[in-house]
Amino acid sequence: MPNDWDYLPMRPYVPPPDRPPGSMFSLRMRPPGDTSERTLGVPPRLGFGATSLFGPLRLHLDPSLFAELPIAAAATATSAPASDDEPHVPPVTDPALGTPHTEEKTDEPNLWLASIYQGIGVFDHPGALELEANLAGLLTHGTGLPSSGWGGGLNEIALAIRQSAYGTPRNMSFDVGATGQFSYLSSAGFGPRRFPNALSLAGTLHYGWKADNDWGLGFYGQAGAAWGRETATPSWLGAVGGGSATLVVGHEPDEGFKYGFNATGSYTSLGQLSQGPTLADLYSLLGVLSVSHDLGPVTLSLEGYGGYSAGSGTSAAGGTGQSAYGWNAGGGIGLSIAGLGPLTPLDYGTPRGQTNALSFNLNYRHEFGNVNGPSTAATPAGPFGTDALMLTATFGFRRPPGADF
Repeated sequence: MPNDWDYLPMRPYVPPPDRPPGSMFSLRMRPPGDTSERTLGVPPRLGFGATSLFGPLRLHLDPSLFAELPIAAAATATSAPASDDEPHVPPVTDPALGTPHTEEKTDEPNLWLASIYQGIGVFDHPGALELEANLAGLLTHGTGLPSSGWGGGLNEIALAIRQSAYGTPRNMSFDVGATGQFSYLSSAGFGPRRFPNALSLAGTLHYGWKADNDWGLGFYGQAGAAWGRETATPSWLGAVGGGSATLVVGHEPDEGFKYGFNATGSYTSLGQLSQGPTLADLYSLLGVLSVSHDLGPVTLSLEGYGGYSAGSGTSAAGGTGQSAYGWNAGGGIGLSIAGLGPLTPLDYGTPRGQTNALSFNLNYRHEFGNVNGPSTAATPAGPFGTDALMLTATFGFRRPPGADF
């Protein structure tokens, strides 16, 4: 929302005839000097999910502490379970079955990039389209090695699109898509012709299943490539490949507490820990616990995580043969809002049946480890530690097939 908009008091709101009923109140907004009212309807029941995106590794010369290919970002990136209980979605015809059915709940977006924890993420409307945009800022401080000190910047700007399969049963779904992102961080060097200084592109897939007792399983996978700039010049380096896989076990009722566990593994052919040399065959293991609960019109989500990363000797020409490992732990808190109809001026006028979501997340992570092998002036060996703080904002929507504009 633009900073030059000012707010007026809440007032009762009657939704226009071309919108589904259910809006309880509205937010009136006006730019300075404009006395006309603009009304933004908000549904009576708003669901919140957690947010975040800390990755265990980062790619070769990608300075992000947590952006290992947004590939491995899915491993760690993702969304809190959605609260799917809004009774205002109109009847939808399943193109595969040719029979209409009436939804009794909102089909909330599954925001992969919003939080480290991934929910089960079942699509209520087979054939629905999902779009997600993410912005994350990062602040880091390292100790131990000569490269230590303050750093950070734009951890990522990312855009993802996903399409769910038609004709799936109501308690399961499958979707495929793509994610692209770029970053601009101090460890890769700021300056002319350096924006961005790392980028990546990955294909994604996801499967979710939920039983009648609200327990469910999910699987997330990503694979792709990343590119970074040299630290001494703005020249782009060759592509680096990698991928990740995440298994989800969770309990996600429509009301009350939701909780779950993620187990993630990721791999990149060249990469780095938060400090130290470039490593070959860098892998990471990560475990995430999450709990969330509705608080009136929003949901507060908490998550905690820990993991281990390691890589073999440096592969660059003239490499020292060093290896490195790191342990990491952290946690985060997130808020998100989701419901039918517009949530911000950006999504006003969206089609009926589309569910929009806006999410914010604050995460902290600490990594400590050691660089092993012979020490040189360019690549010293020894212990290190890094603290990182990341703030993430994510917007997304899920649109059922045949949505009426």
